[in-house]
Amino acid sequence: MSDVAELLAELTRRGVTLEPRGDSLAFHPRSKVTGELRDRLQQHKSEILSLLRGEIGSNVRGSAAAPESIDYSVVILEPRAETFESALLSLFAQSTAPQEVLVCGRVTKPIRRVIQTYAARHVREADSPGKARCERVVLLDGRSLLGRDWIRSASATLQDGVGAVYGDHELLTTGGRTQYPDRVGTDDLARSGLESPTVLVRRSALLEAWTPGESISGLLRQLSRTGWSIQKHSGVVLYRGGEQ
Repeated sequence: MSDVAELLAELTRRGVTLEPRGDSLAFHPRSKVTGELRDRLQQHKSEILSLLRGEIGSNVRGSAAAPESIDYSVVILEPRAETFESALLSLFAQSTAPQEVLVCGRVTKPIRRVIQTYAARHVREADSPGKARCERVVLLDGRSLLGRDWIRSASATLQDGVGAVYGDHELLTTGGRTQYPDRVGTDDLARSGLESPTVLVRRSALLEAWTPGESISGLLRQLSRTGWSIQKHSGVVLYRGGEQ
């Protein structure tokens, strides 16, 4: 994980939000930011400001050669005001940025303001994940941040016959990390303990299996029943929620 991603994860864990103000970076509540975190914010201020302004479309650290493009949509399910912008930043910090970000579920006024701020980055409201346009679709829980290069790792695993890809979750609130099995099928989904709230799924499989109000685990069970393989990849999701 990059230094910027780790810093964003720590700020998210503390409930801190960031806001660009000219050449300055505002953060609140200020009481939750230690001196050490202030130093790190100052160190990475230019990178974070670029993310907040939408000036970085792919790689936070930059590279000499442009990475191969990956076309994918993101659907943020049940967005949370305290983590929504951080989730967006983790998407824009991927080595290749999403073609679009759809926000499904209850959208409050604070979340809608953030959507409007990032509208130029193709962030919009939608009433169903099925409105995603790309064949690769990330279903992202509103409490999650994607570790760096998550999409590249997940896409490499989404081979022929694989309907969905999941990865382990770093549990920011409770501490620890999940230990999901390498693959799951119809017979062992229920007993595997897999409740991954963030997955990469094929749009064709999503349209086939998704029903309104369905959970991610329910979607995976339905995909497995219809013959799709469900596999794990090495990318990590940073999860700010209860124990998985």
